[in-house]
Formats: sequence, C-alpha cells, structure tokens
Amino acid sequence: MERLRRRLDALEAEMEPLKRRIEGLRAEAERWKARRDELRGEIAKLRGEAEKLKEELRSRRGRIRELRRRARELRGEARKKWEEARLIEEEVKTQRRGIPPRRTLSERLREIEWRIITTPTREMLRREEDLLREEAELRNLLKRHEELERRRDEALMMRAEAEALRLEARRCLEEAEKLSGEVEELQRRLNLLWEGVKPLKERRDEAHREYVRRREEIKGLKMRLGELRAEAERVRTRLRELEREREERRQRALRERLEAMRREAERKLREGGKLTLEELRLIYGEEPP
Repeated sequence: MERLRRRLDALEAEMEPLKRRIEGLRAEAERWKARRDELRGEIAKLRGEAEKLKEELRSRRGRIRELRRRARELRGEARKKWEEARLIEEEVKTQRRGIPPRRTLSERLREIEWRIITTPTREMLRREEDLLREEAELRNLLKRHEELERRRDEALMMRAEAEALRLEARRCLEEAEKLSGEVEELQRRLNLLWEGVKPLKERRDEAHREYVRRREEIKGLKMRLGELRAEAERVRTRLRELEREREERRQRALRERLEAMRREAERKLREGGKLTLEELRLIYGEEPP
C-alpha cells in the first residue's frame, strides 16, 4: 500500500504543473482570441457595405438568370400551344368533312321524331326499328359536332394563351436588359471595398492561427492530464480495495476470536463454572461492548 500511496503522490505532483500550464495557455489563447475578434469587428465595418453590395449583385444576377430562363420557357410554351392549336384546328377541319352539317342533322332528327309520334301504330311497327336506328345515328353525329365545337374553342383558347405567353416573355427580356446595366456598376463598387478588407483579413488569420496553436497545445496537455487522472483514480481504487480487504481480514479475525470465547464460555457453563457478564452476552448472541 505504501508503494501505491507514493505513486499517487507522484501522479498528483506531475499533474500540478500541467494544470498551471493549461491555465497559462488558456489566458494566452483568450488574448489572441480577443485580438482576432477585434480585427473581425474592424473587418465587419468595412465589409458590411461590401456584403450588402454583394447581396444586391447576387440578387440582380439571379433575377437576370431567372428572367432569361423564364423567357425561354414562355417562348417554348407559346410555341407548343400554337402547334397544339394548329393540330386541333386541322383535326376539326378534317373530321367535319366526313359528316353532314349540324343544321341538316338537326332538321332530319326533328323529322324522325315527328314521324315516330304521328305514324299509326300498325305502320310504325314495320318502320320503328329503322327509324330508331337512324335517330341514334343522327344523335351520335350531333354529339360529334358538339365535340368538334368544343375542340375548336379549345384551340382558340390555346392561341390566346400563346399570345399572352409571348408578351410576357418579351417583358422578361426587357427587364433583364435593364438589370444588366445595374450589375456592372455594383461590381465596380464591390471591388473597391474588398481592397480595403484584404490586409485586415491577413492579420485576423494570423491571430486565429496563434489562438488555434494554443488550443491544440491545451488539447494535448488535457489528454495527458486525463491519462494521469485516470491512473490516479485506478491507484485510489486499488488503495480502497486493499483497505477493504484489510478491514475484512480484521473483522474475520475478530469474529473468530469471539467464536472461540463463546465456545469457552459454553464449556464453563456445562462444567458449572462461574461466567462473567461478557461471557453471558456471548452465549446469548450479544457482542461484548
């Protein structure tokens, strides 16, 4: 145990200068950090306007790209709608050639409906199937006319949408051209501001390197300190274990001595001998004070 205590003392003695060195390095690191932050503040004053200009520049360039992209998309959509409208109109024109005019179909349908109503029943029985078939065909043809009208309206709507898209594309390009002139002036002002920031950034970076160097040294010392503390804790744990084992041995020896005394008291009692108060307590399971 004495050897372990000496080792514990040696570990604690080794840890003390490490703690002092860490504290010294922390103070130095804080000074370099303060200097770095001071330089950052000076840079921020100069860079504030530069960042604002930079953001405006990014915003305008982004807006120009977006406007030009949007103009391309709008033109593409307009072309698609013109083409779709053209195809629909050709389709409607072609399909109308294959069916009679709507007016002719409507007149014939009314004529058939009137015949169905007015034709006598006996005569109607002979012609009913033909009339009903023709009526169904006429209604189908009229539905085709309605569908073609709907498709024609759809084509007209597409042409109107295409023209609106074309006008919007032209407006986008005009706005992009205006913004391009603003971008050049913003870039010139931004370059002038960055020239004032550069030397301060170099001094700031140097202060940061000094700060980081000390933090790295602190990290290494703390690692070593942690190793020493871990070993010291292992030594303390071992000392506690040894102390516990010694106490257990002492308690075991005490119990053995009391057991021997109890057996001796029981022997005296069997032989009619006179017992002391302590011996009586042992017999009745009490430990002597």
